[in-house]
Amino acid sequence: MPKEVEYVGYQGIVQKEFFTAYETAHYTGLSVKYIREAIKGPKNPLPHFRIGPTRRVIAIRKDELDQWLELFRIVKPGSYR
Repeated sequence: MPKEVEYVGYQGIVQKEFFTAYETAHYTGLSVKYIREAIKGPKNPLPHFRIGPTRRVIAIRKDELDQWLELFRIVKPGSYR
C-alpha cells in the first residue's frame, strides 16, 4: 500500500496533488539526492515543474510520479501482481 503525504490545514486533511522533492522522497522511500538525480536523468527523467523567479522550487505531480515509477517496476515470477 503506498504511503500518503497529507497536509493538515484548517479544513482538515487535504490530499496533495504536488509534492516537493522532500515529500517525493518520503512518498517513494528514496533519498532526496536520488530524486534530484532522477530529475536530471538522460533517458527517463522524472517529470517535474520548476517554480518561482529563480526556478529553484521543484514540484512533482503525484499522478505523473506514479506513472514514472511504474516504468521501473519489476514483477517477480509467481507474485500475485
